[in-house]
Amino acid sequence: MLIRRLAEDFAVTEHLADDFAMALEPVGSPNAQARFAIFRIRKTSVTTPDACAAISRELRCSSDNISYGGLKDRHAVCVQHVSVKLDGAGVMTVRDRRLPTKLDIELGELTRVQARLIGTSAQPMTAKDIKHNSFVIVIRRCNDENLANMAQRAELLAGAITGPAAAATGRELVFTNAFGTQRFGSNRHGAGWVAEAIAAGDYERALKLSIGTPSRKDSGAMRNLLRDAAERWGQWSTLARLHGTLAEGSPFVALAAGKDFAQAYGTLPRFLRHLHLDAYASLQWNQLVLARLEKLSAGSDSGPHFVRADDDFGPIIMPTAQGWREHAELAALRSWAPLVPEAVAAGGGTAKAEIDGEFAFGRPRAAFAVASGFVMADPVADAVEGPRFAQLAVSFNLPPGSFATVLLRGLGQS
Repeated sequence: MLIRRLAEDFAVTEHLADDFAMALEPVGSPNAQARFAIFRIRKTSVTTPDACAAISRELRCSSDNISYGGLKDRHAVCVQHVSVKLDGAGVMTVRDRRLPTKLDIELGELTRVQARLIGTSAQPMTAKDIKHNSFVIVIRRCNDENLANMAQRAELLAGAITGPAAAATGRELVFTNAFGTQRFGSNRHGAGWVAEAIAAGDYERALKLSIGTPSRKDSGAMRNLLRDAAERWGQWSTLARLHGTLAEGSPFVALAAGKDFAQAYGTLPRFLRHLHLDAYASLQWNQLVLARLEKLSAGSDSGPHFVRADDDFGPIIMPTAQGWREHAELAALRSWAPLVPEAVAAGGGTAKAEIDGEFAFGRPRAAFAVASGFVMADPVADAVEGPRFAQLAVSFNLPPGSFATVLLRGLGQS
């Protein structure tokens, strides 16, 4: 089975929290509190940070003035919201009408960012301003065995809504709320964890992993930067001349000026440094939760209590509806919300998950999440892979921070 064969096969729509949406002021209304413009953006085959960078270039403002509630998938068509700070840049005001109401930025043949101004706000976008995310995902290259297995697993995970009601409104599927493997991009495809190098005090390795280790999925200007850095590591003046205008190239400028590796690492964009620590903290959280489920599933005397799926970073284990009803120890974990670690440790050192004085972690995360409105459409002939395969569309809603790819793993997609 195959997902993301085409960008439009993976569609995500972000829905604003009711209180945030209701507090938005119409564009152009007199409001001294309106310090942020809120854009609804539609991005195709581009990451959220890259989409924000494109918007900042179009508006001629710093990317630090743009905030969002969550990272959305790259190889997908995603609708989400961003806030643009109105004060500080001079031209970024609503009153003088110099803030455009629409943007259409073409970044490549299949890469695009479109934005529409929907209102102004006294506060920037954050994760708490997201109500939920809706997904419509096309799974391709399915055979009869795949389809039967997915239908069976959906039945095992399904909650109380079944029968005609489920056909109309969708079922609720309870699944293990693990972080998806796309969260672990900073592992540089097996080369190592940036956060481990930071915890060991090895900032040269941290830098080399983040901006000097190429992978096959690199693209655009970053592809050139990563390959040049790998080949010319230590030639800081040359790298600064070639890539110093990019935000990710700022460490080369710092090193060429005589700064040390720790100082150079500190010049990387804040969101990237945050991601390095967040990725490793997310991995630790996954290991904690899945180890507990592994122990429970090993002691279970009946198979229907759990389903398993293989994953690049370890197995994913999900309790079934029957397991919730019958497994006493499991039932006690229904509201379990362990903390995402505040620190990472390696090589005898510890690195606090702190960026510019702000603690990013130490927050509880629900061990289990609910996919609501789950609907599995009837399979049809695969329009891309050929008629000997079927394609299947599934749709559902997830709470902020939950990963559709993890749910699909539980349903048997690999």
